[in-house]
Parts: sequence; structure tokens; C-alpha cells
Amino acid sequence: MQLRNEAYWLPGCLDHLRGHVDAIVALDDGSTDATAALLEREPSVADRIANPPSPDHAWRERDNKLRLVERARQLGFDWVLCCDADERYESGFLSRLREIAGAFLPGDVVSIAVSLKELWDSPRHYRQDGVWGTKTRARFFRVPPRVAYDLDSELHGQWYPDHLRKYGRIVPIDLRLYHLKSIRREDRLRRRDFYNAIDPHRRYQPGGYDYLALEPDDMLIEAIAPGREYDYGTVPDDLRP
Repeated sequence: MQLRNEAYWLPGCLDHLRGHVDAIVALDDGSTDATAALLEREPSVADRIANPPSPDHAWRERDNKLRLVERARQLGFDWVLCCDADERYESGFLSRLREIAGAFLPGDVVSIAVSLKELWDSPRHYRQDGVWGTKTRARFFRVPPRVAYDLDSELHGQWYPDHLRKYGRIVPIDLRLYHLKSIRREDRLRRRDFYNAIDPHRRYQPGGYDYLALEPDDMLIEAIAPGREYDYGTVPDDLRP
């Protein structure tokens, strides 16, 4: 996990991961809220990397990922599951992590890709029209013998390292990752403005970021079907219906 000022989302995320992963490796990228204290109190955190707070903070996603996955390799972990504080995996995915990893031979270089669903106006509904229905994320992968991200971009890059890009494959499965920071309109606007500010020339996303807050008349919102849920109890109290 890489985090910065995620104290609002972090307790629920830790709750939803606890018991499904062997340990958590976290990079606190200069938080000024209670993020550091929450990580220090969490027994499942095996290691915490900390960058000092800075008034001119700039995201260094590539360096953060390198340090995190390399630390996981040093600690002897075979597989890595990457998760942001404002994300929740489908319960059926978390319960099957060991089964999924065990289905591959030791030499297989693979990353498991799941569908990304942006929750919209409710913790139990997601947006499905247009690009919203096609998003995927490859977030569960075998740790390579050498960790490098020379082929990755600084923003919106992939979590899996260069070794997998060169020698491995992406394996899609019909399971989901839910993103909570699109539930409230004010958060969607804040997210749009954040990315417009750090990528004003659309270097990392040519299509820009305005779409994050657009709501056309033909917008398609679907309810999470029974059996595809995440742990709703890990949603912040003020977002629960």
C-alpha cells in the first residue's frame, strides 16, 4: 500500500485485508493526518516505509512501487496484492487468494487482473456505461527475482514490475475491485481537479480527467449483485446507507 493522508479510508481497508493476507507493507508518503498512527497500531503491518512530510509534495509513484515491492521481496513474500486505502476487493477474490496463487507453477510469471468498478452515489452501486464498464487492474502478482520499473510511467502506471512485462502474462479473472472515492460527487470533483493539477498537459492520460465528474443523461448505474459483494462493513460510517 502507498498512502498519503488516507486516515478516513484506511481503517476500513485494513479491516477488509486483515486475515486474507499474511502481512502488509505500507509506504506512508508524507502524511500529515493520522495515517502514520493507524499504521503503527496495526499488527498486520510487517513494515512501514515513511517519507517525511513536505509542503511541496509530489507523487513519485514509480519510486514508491519499487520500494514497496522490493521490500516485499526482501521479506521473503512470494506474491503481492496491491490495494489503495479507498479500494475494496470483492470478498470472493480475497477468500481465494491462496487458491489462485497455488494454481500456477513456481516458474510462472503472472499477474492476475480483476475488473475495476467505480462506486457511484452509493456503496452498493457502480457506474457501468462507456469506459466505466471496461476498466481492469492487474494487482496480484508473483514477486520477481529483480524488481525494476524502468518501463513504467510516473503516473497511472502498472503495479507489476518490468520482469512481468518482459517475460510474463496477464491472467484476467471474473472478480472485482471496487473504488470508493467516486461515491460522493464532491470526491469525484476533487479527484478530477487533483489530476488536472498534477498532469495539466495530459502527459500521462491524453484524454484528460474531466470525464471523472461528467454525468450524462444516459449514465448507467448498476447494483452490486448478490455474491459479488465486498465487505460493506468496511465503508466509513457516514457513507453507509
